[in-house]
This record gives sequence, C-alpha cells and structure tokens, in this order.
Amino acid sequence: MNIFFYAASANKCRKGCSYETCTRKCLALLNQVPVLTGMSILPGGSKLQTPTSMDLRSGDILLLYAADEADLADLLSLKGFIDNFRIILIVGRDELTQSNQYHLLMPRYTTTLNQNMDKLGEVISRMNAQQPIPAIAHSSPQGHYYG
Repeated sequence: MNIFFYAASANKCRKGCSYETCTRKCLALLNQVPVLTGMSILPGGSKLQTPTSMDLRSGDILLLYAADEADLADLLSLKGFIDNFRIILIVGRDELTQSNQYHLLMPRYTTTLNQNMDKLGEVISRMNAQQPIPAIAHSSPQGHYYG
C-alpha cells in the first residue's frame, strides 16, 4: 500500500502567501507524522497528469490538500479519477469543513491544518493495517449463494 500527497494547486508561496493555508506548511506538518515517511509527493496543480501519478494503484492512500474553495473545486473535478483510492482530505481553513461540497470526494477522514496530526497518523496506520476481505462463497441450507 502506497501513500501519496497531492495539493490541488501548485505551491502558492510567492507574493501574498498565507502561511496559515500554505502547501509548504501542510507538508511540514505531514513530515512530522512517522507513518508518512516515504510518502510520495505528486506535483501540485497537475490534475494528476504526470508520470509520477501513473504510480497510483487502486486502494492506495491519497492525501488531498485543499487550501481554499477554489482548490476544493479543483479536487472535485478529479472525482472520477480518484474514486478507487482511499482519500484523506486535508483542508487549510476550518470553514471548508462546513462546506457540503467536500463530502462529494467521499474522504475516509477529513482534517484541517490546525488539528493534531497525531490523530491523522493513527488513522493512516489503521488504514494500512486493513486488508481487503475476499468474498467467501457458501451455500445456505436452501442452496442460495451468499458472498
């Protein structure tokens, strides 16, 4: 199981950067989470159209970062492509957790930059420990299949 990080927009650390919602701040916080060592960082704002994105496999954990409403909209435009991944959404501003839009991404966990990242590490550890349970074919006394 691989873990990938993708920010909806390229690093905004130029004029007018707000460190409170900066992609660099997000990555700095994630780098402190032990379970995320070795996480692959996909180019921000690339719409996952890069050679590195081809390494994504169904079931991988995909940490998505949205600094603001525009970033959230960009992530929603990728919905069909990211449906096969286990999504964790990180938002830059607390107000985004009040939006009804982020639920459309179907994240397994949502956090903000000002929350405790230890909890995120616990969630990812549990996700890594989960193994898919194959359907087992068996018959009922009446001969019906339940899988």
